[in-house]
Amino acid sequence: MSYSKGNNKPAQVSNMDFLTRAFQRLAIQDRRPPQAFNFDCASLIFDHLAIEDIFRLERVSKTWRDYVRDWMSGPGMHKLFPDAIRANSEAGAGIGSGKRAGGADPADRFKRFLREGTCSERWETGRANVANEYVCSNVPHLHSSSPGIYTAGDYLVYTSGWHIFGTRLGQEKGAGGTPSSYPVRELDAANANLRRAGDVRDIRVHASGLAVVYNNSVHNHCWQTFDIKTGNMLWTTAIPQYINARDYNVALGWHRLYRFDKDLSVLDSYDIRTGALVSSQQTGLILEPTWGTRQGVIWRLQGRDVLVTIDARQVDPSDTLSKKKMLCIMDTETHQIIQRIPLEHANAPRPYQQRCGPLVHVSSRHDDHAFAVITAGCEQDGAGMQQVRTIRTFQYHAREGKFKERTIEHVDLRGFRFSNRTAFDIDPFRRFLIAQDSSTGRLCRYPTPYVFAASPHTLPPVPASPLPLFVGDDTTTPYPVVMNPPKPGATGATFASPWKAKVMRNRLYLYYWKKHSDDGVTLRANTRTVALTFGSSAPSIPDPEAATCLHHPDGLAEKEM
Repeated sequence: MSYSKGNNKPAQVSNMDFLTRAFQRLAIQDRRPPQAFNFDCASLIFDHLAIEDIFRLERVSKTWRDYVRDWMSGPGMHKLFPDAIRANSEAGAGIGSGKRAGGADPADRFKRFLREGTCSERWETGRANVANEYVCSNVPHLHSSSPGIYTAGDYLVYTSGWHIFGTRLGQEKGAGGTPSSYPVRELDAANANLRRAGDVRDIRVHASGLAVVYNNSVHNHCWQTFDIKTGNMLWTTAIPQYINARDYNVALGWHRLYRFDKDLSVLDSYDIRTGALVSSQQTGLILEPTWGTRQGVIWRLQGRDVLVTIDARQVDPSDTLSKKKMLCIMDTETHQIIQRIPLEHANAPRPYQQRCGPLVHVSSRHDDHAFAVITAGCEQDGAGMQQVRTIRTFQYHAREGKFKERTIEHVDLRGFRFSNRTAFDIDPFRRFLIAQDSSTGRLCRYPTPYVFAASPHTLPPVPASPLPLFVGDDTTTPYPVVMNPPKPGATGATFASPWKAKVMRNRLYLYYWKKHSDDGVTLRANTRTVALTFGSSAPSIPDPEAATCLHHPDGLAEKEM
């Protein structure tokens, strides 16, 4: 959503500077609204105040709060987000009218649009406002795409030794107003019953601040659900001993936990807060979801939870490099397939090379109910990285209850030289990619012009200039999270080796190993994650009560299915 700054000054307004300064003082110290003051006067002044001062006025008193929220719902929305008004004009009374649209408060929608505009501006300049780093030592062998470190929304959980820790990302204001990181809490050590690190088979983080732990110890084969904010365990339930790693298929909805067997013929649902079994039913389906433990995610369409998974049955045995799959969207209550979307992607020619998807990205823009599927071709560079990616974008149409294909684009990476083929991600909606630059070893942002094209091999094979990432508004030194490994023979050198980068909404997650080189031997010291936040420190999760929401709460930084 674009943020219209425009020319905020009327042609001639006498004493406007004086009035603005007066209102700034009111925003800070005065709790008494002026006598005979009306909304038109307030609106005129709000047009000339900084957003920060308007937010301060909202906290002064109820009268000021009402004035501010009325301005946000009407004149403020028209002034700052005119394209939002046009895009939603077909919905009737809604954005900018001062009335609730689709169950959302107009003032809250204004704040969401504002956060997105700030976030987009920071992505454009590559400037994060805060970076949080966490260390995970003694990583067990977990059946997950993020060994030892797990993220969802504003929360992060990681293992260290035989312990599980959780925290909230971002910063809070401490004593005296000084910003500091949120506290790290151990998740109920007395009840976790971990006898060895390998007892933790998998962890799912819920964006509301919950952690679901799959405990696979001999004496305690169960789920355990913790409140990350307090560290307390909420509930636990036993899992049949015959369930192995490939049969452990769990997807988290905003209010339900769903478990299904490996062919999706049985679907169980539990209350996410209490662990009570809500239903257990035969689905009548026989699917072959993708490998691993993350075999489906939960979206919400028109107030109903739907399971989104990929059926991998339709394989052409004569073609070893391509695999046809179907993206399946199933109603969790009726078990009817709402839609099947054919997909096609290429397998890596060798098992150890990068797996090429498909990757599913959901639009980060507010009220844009769209997702993109990224698939890769067979053309690779010397490191086994696919050179051409295809992006298919789908838009949800509520009247038909279906997704319709919106665009097809291609990402052409010929001419680029990346140091790492896994520390790489594409944002198809904000139109940039994150990768490790081969010349500096830094993680960089690559802009649109040399990346996106309407058809493959139409872009000049000239690399775009990478933009380094910074933390803080005044910093001139790029954030040094990634360094090239030392030269052969170097001793006593410590360096970082990234293994995954993920862009999700207002954050960039980088997972990497901290390594130490001594006498020609490279040792892995620990696993770390860095969360770079771009834009507002307000909660980054979408509205959990929205009737339609494509952002699943189960690991918002995990998008591969």
